[in-house]
Amino acid sequence: RQRDLINRTMFEVAAAVPRTNNPVTKTDVQGVNTCCCIPHGQMLMTATLPYSIFSGNEALMVQVGVKNESSKAIEKVSIELIEEVRISAQNHSDTFRNVLVTYGMEGIAAGA
Repeated sequence: RQRDLINRTMFEVAAAVPRTNNPVTKTDVQGVNTCCCIPHGQMLMTATLPYSIFSGNEALMVQVGVKNESSKAIEKVSIELIEEVRISAQNHSDTFRNVLVTYGMEGIAAGA
């Protein structure tokens, strides 16, 4: 027997997740090359968040640091903040990625 849909209601799942006051820092080191294979040193990039859990519509403050430890000047650096949401229920799951903001930095001198 087929059942009829009588009522459809949109809902939002909100969970009270305890927030830690510990900052979260991600550091990455990338090689600086010319002609794709001639090494000239490296760049150190760091991003720090004040905590690891945020609520919906909450302002997000990210501290970003870029240090050019190479012997070549860097013309431009592009930084993207990407939101990744993973949803799972029973035997189904999905992941969504969304670029929240893109920020460009102009010129970083060698050794700066």
